[in-house]
Amino acid sequence: MDNIIRRQDGRFDVGNPGGPGHPQGPHLAALRAAFAVANTPADIERLVARLYNLVHGPDAKASVAAADLIMCRLWGKARESVDVDVTAAARPHQPLPDLTPDEVVVLSRVLARS
Repeated sequence: MDNIIRRQDGRFDVGNPGGPGHPQGPHLAALRAAFAVANTPADIERLVARLYNLVHGPDAKASVAAADLIMCRLWGKARESVDVDVTAAARPHQPLPDLTPDEVVVLSRVLARS
């Protein structure tokens, strides 16, 4: 730790050698590679379909957890938490209004960026 270069304000300065990195990095990379080899795109599609079924299922806690997982994977974790009323998930399902062709185009562009 003697070779750490800091500025007067305590921040790391240019030329700081940095740390050892993530010690579990190679292990996690190997696990991800094994997962990718073991699962086909159809397997992943089935997994996503099950998550969507949970979102619209009768169990409010499972519904919120599945929705949270899907949203975190599509758009990333929220920067601040939001107090969620889980009783709202138990209310009868309200179908979404029909989308206009323009709305479909915008939605497809947003999803394609994910």
